[in-house]
Amino acid sequence: MSIDTRELISELRLEESFGAQEVAAGRRSIAAVHLGLGSLTIGKVLQLIEADETLTPPRTGHLGNWSDIAATRAGPMDFNSTICSNGYGYPLIYGFNRTESSAPGGDEAYAPGSIIDRGQRIELPIYTWDGGQFSRRDREQPLFCPLVKVEHQGALRPLAATQWQRMREEADYPFTSWASVLINNRPLVSALLSKLITEAPKQQRNQAFDEIISHAVALDGTVQRGALETEGTGFRLAGVHYRDAEAVAEAALDLVSALLEPEAFFERIGAMPARLPVISLQCTNVLFALLSTHRHRGKKGPLEESPYRVHPHWGARAMAGAPPLRSGYLMRTSAQRSLRALVDPLLGEYPEVQPTVLALIPAAIFMLCPTSREPADAELLAGLFAEVAGLGVEQATSSASRWFSEHRQSLSPYLRNRFIAGAGVPRDADPLAVAESVQPPGFRELGIAEACAIAAAFEAGSA
Repeated sequence: MSIDTRELISELRLEESFGAQEVAAGRRSIAAVHLGLGSLTIGKVLQLIEADETLTPPRTGHLGNWSDIAATRAGPMDFNSTICSNGYGYPLIYGFNRTESSAPGGDEAYAPGSIIDRGQRIELPIYTWDGGQFSRRDREQPLFCPLVKVEHQGALRPLAATQWQRMREEADYPFTSWASVLINNRPLVSALLSKLITEAPKQQRNQAFDEIISHAVALDGTVQRGALETEGTGFRLAGVHYRDAEAVAEAALDLVSALLEPEAFFERIGAMPARLPVISLQCTNVLFALLSTHRHRGKKGPLEESPYRVHPHWGARAMAGAPPLRSGYLMRTSAQRSLRALVDPLLGEYPEVQPTVLALIPAAIFMLCPTSREPADAELLAGLFAEVAGLGVEQATSSASRWFSEHRQSLSPYLRNRFIAGAGVPRDADPLAVAESVQPPGFRELGIAEACAIAAAFEAGSA
């Protein structure tokens, strides 16, 4: 069954949000709304997802290591397992991350330049184009994954293909490539990008181009800030001239296609411009919503109807955070302004573009779900959940802070370590048994805001 749009908006209590009110009134083209700042319970949101057969919100993860995530032995990244294993969402894989390195900027969480299994890490030899052939590279700087080859099982293969094959073999999830969403809608996406690039100079804002094309990547995999600018009737990016906005858009999508057909891309690499445009993360988030990536099961449903499109999205710690400690980057005033700058020029020009509310669901709530390896954790947390249920954010925060201080040493090291800042998939650890995520009694009765407050209190107590 599916749910009527107005019922859904009412159930999600979006009409309580200022951003959603502005979209409904036609004063905004798009707004991000955080369900962790409202009054919904976890159980209600999961019930809504389970009740609508057309709805599966994306959980945007990265290209890289998922075997330990699927085995629920990935530390804080276990929220991916809880969401994807239970069908609350599906893994929509972003492949424009970079290999881990000694310099900042690499993806240390998913470690795409390595193989991690049962806590053990093996660094793969990495190669990039040097102008004539693929040459071995060190790990002094992060390298753009679509342009990297790795040595694995005696052969030199595209990194993207290697990790994608491992992901599908080792995790029974319905992985979907972010690249396939864009390329399957290439004519529309090219038109949208071209329109945005054409309109950007009219905004007279320095960041207008950066919100569309944020970086330029050299063929050797090194990345620099974009600095797209007009040049005559065309555009220039990092020394490369593009005749018009469409040429920039098509070059950006050619780079996206490298994730889907890497061998074909590498066969053409010698004839490519020295640097290629990279679609910004902010523009990517807009495309996730406009292309209805929450319709993973292939059916259109009530979320695309009036008064506006609702795009539920499982956001990880950076995107959705855990209020009140932090609400994630999409809730910043500057980010909301960027979202509008990316949708305003498109609204009314393309029938596929509707006023949109991006409803962020914080994945961090599932950091409170222990694993079946540590049953005592579930019993302890059930006591906390009973104590804070219905208290509201302020009291839940203070109660959780006090509780964590008193019970911290009684929790398993595995659960405690999830909340340490910067924690990712455990590496070089003793192999852990495969487990499942456990929802302690009282978990579903918690308000999302209260669960976020607990997670934030645990994180603050771990600093």
